[in-house]
Amino acid sequence: MNTRQKIFSRRSTLMLIDMAIAGVGYFFAYVMTLNNEQVISYIPLFKQTFFLFIVIYLIVYYFMGIYGQMWRYADADEYQLCSVASIFAGGIFIVLSELASYNVPVRIQIAAPLIVMGIVIASRITYKTALQQRKRLISSIFSDSDKSEAQTGHVAKKRLAIIGAGDAGVQLLKEIKNNPNLKYEPVCFVDDNPKKTGRSILGIPIYGPTDKIQEIVKRKKIEKIIIAMPSLESSDKKRIVEQCSDTKCKVKILPGIPLVLKSHDDKTELMGRLRNINVEDLLSRDSIKVNEVDIESYIKGKNILVTGGGGSIGSEICRQAVNFGAKRLVIIDNYENNAYDIEQELKRDYGYVPQVEIITVREKDTLDKFFCNFKDKYGKIDVVFHAAAHKHVPLMEHNPDQAVMNNILGTYNVATMCDKYGVGRMILVSTDKAVNPTNVMGATKRACEMVIQAMNKKSKHTRYAAVRFGNVLGSNGSVIPLFKKQIEKGGPVTVTHPDIIRYFMTIPEAVSLVLNAGGMAKGGEIFVLDMGDPVKITDLADNMIKLAGLTAGKDINIEFTGLRPGEKLFEELLMAEEGITKTDSAKIFIGKPNEVREDKIFEWIQDVEHNMKHYNSTITVSKLKELVDTFKTPEEINEIAG
Repeated sequence: MNTRQKIFSRRSTLMLIDMAIAGVGYFFAYVMTLNNEQVISYIPLFKQTFFLFIVIYLIVYYFMGIYGQMWRYADADEYQLCSVASIFAGGIFIVLSELASYNVPVRIQIAAPLIVMGIVIASRITYKTALQQRKRLISSIFSDSDKSEAQTGHVAKKRLAIIGAGDAGVQLLKEIKNNPNLKYEPVCFVDDNPKKTGRSILGIPIYGPTDKIQEIVKRKKIEKIIIAMPSLESSDKKRIVEQCSDTKCKVKILPGIPLVLKSHDDKTELMGRLRNINVEDLLSRDSIKVNEVDIESYIKGKNILVTGGGGSIGSEICRQAVNFGAKRLVIIDNYENNAYDIEQELKRDYGYVPQVEIITVREKDTLDKFFCNFKDKYGKIDVVFHAAAHKHVPLMEHNPDQAVMNNILGTYNVATMCDKYGVGRMILVSTDKAVNPTNVMGATKRACEMVIQAMNKKSKHTRYAAVRFGNVLGSNGSVIPLFKKQIEKGGPVTVTHPDIIRYFMTIPEAVSLVLNAGGMAKGGEIFVLDMGDPVKITDLADNMIKLAGLTAGKDINIEFTGLRPGEKLFEELLMAEEGITKTDSAKIFIGKPNEVREDKIFEWIQDVEHNMKHYNSTITVSKLKELVDTFKTPEEINEIAG
């Protein structure tokens, strides 16, 4: 049965039900207003007028749109329409019966429409109530978002289209209708479900599909769009967001949450959860699903240390560690402002008081003192997440000695303390820039991975592993905040090269990978995420300009500034010789560890520790190339990419 046949079948069923209701109502009008003798005497009249009464009701109901309504969302407007249609049908019956000289008693003419109206409305309410009772068994909506833009004041209302004629969209519509201060005028729904197209909810028509949104916006003069489809898959969300962005309308979205409504007595309003479209909505890949039981097994009730705990990744590790029940969380950071911010956030939002230490991982003696004191007071640290690092590529090109000391020697210092004080696991936060690195930062991170692999062979107490992923959306120093600032200032948006591509993921996704890796780690692995297709940075810039309601090349220019020092056109997640091994997670793989000569690495570290003060930048880079033989110039790699 195709869609049209299903719609016809549904309406036919509803009409048959209403035929029965009209017949029963008309019968009761006789029984309730006449005594037994009168009922018997009026049987011939009842038979003469019975089908006329039913036909009139069906015709009036049909042309007044009763069968185009979605009764699961019925409200006062629908019931009022039903009442008007019933009374109007009753009026027509009176006129026609008088013209035909049927002489139907006045009390029956009055009672019949009222009885039918009552039964019809009661049937709709019963249907809606049954569905609501079923919905109350489903879990509630949970999500925080930005406050609604709606404010009071005498301003012209924006013509609004709601994408999604489902539960969330209907609740949003009701909230708008019930709050006259909201500056929206709902004009239509847009939905991909063909069963809904052509019908209406609370008097608002449903159009579709969503790929016709530009045509609908133009025809109905839409000024604002709200995407109210919280259960969308990422690929569908990306498609719809891009379609809406092309309309130049201001677009808001309900965050991704289960497509169920809270119970009727929940006063939380969805309007308060709306937020602006962001770049995460343009990811064409579904979020990682992590095994929370496995993560909880090694986090809950344990002492957790996060180096670089005030940074983008480190602070999210802290949040999730608290959520998974860490017994004692220690934050190490050399930047007091970041450390203070995450400390206050955990106190305020989680009711958790972490231990904060302002320490640089470069200072081995200070780290040693900390680990020793901690063990004396609280017992050993169970897990270390090492996120402290210098990560800005151009800055590290000009400061290679700082990159080596902070990234490589800092990692070695932390890894050594883990072995000395019996830490159960150490997880290194690495990067795709460590693969065939073309810059100092990437080379130092590859060296960090080598340190981890070497320490895993040496240590009898600690499992060491690394986690490698791409660029993190919204992290400090990433391209997203830069583009936002440039767009806010009116441009231009600067891209280094028209062909440059990168892998992207969200901060929570990155941390989910880190935590999952910690649970899977047996020692020496480099965990890699299946990050989907890489993103062309030019397309990313163009989409961000669209999200701001502007047009690239017209309102804001995109300028190409040339590749920065150490930058390559594309990033890789694996070196050719590594290969991959599957894990229990469909999105997480293990790069086959390369053979690492731990004696060479440890000798190199000792040499650098003793002689770094005598090195200049050229010598430092030369020493780095001795250790990381995959370290190439950008020109070599970019020539291959071209």
